[in-house]
Amino acid sequence: MDIKEFKEKYKPKKSSCIDAFKDKVLELYYDGYAQDKIIKFLEENGTYTTQQNLSRWLRTNSKLSPKNNIENKKVETKPINDEEKEKVKSSKKEPTDEARKAVKDLSAFFKKPIVN
Repeated sequence: MDIKEFKEKYKPKKSSCIDAFKDKVLELYYDGYAQDKIIKFLEENGTYTTQQNLSRWLRTNSKLSPKNNIENKKVETKPINDEEKEKVKSSKKEPTDEARKAVKDLSAFFKKPIVN
């Protein structure tokens, strides 16, 4: 069998049945509709799929997906000045005697130290 015959016999799947409703499905998804409601919408339009297939399709086509939206992973940071560092340090509170006693009681109960 040559390549031409093979291609005629085994044609690749063109796309998902959900692709025909891509914009509408994504709009519903971004508006917060649950997957079962999106499936119901598709069924009312003559397209049948499983929740697993829809979930997989959304994962690969959604802008909310971390895989497709690299910007979600970027965190913008700014340098902190000495004054702000002091505020953070001063906001830390030492545990009260009551809290220390509770930790000791728990340590004794579990027979291992909880806090050094």
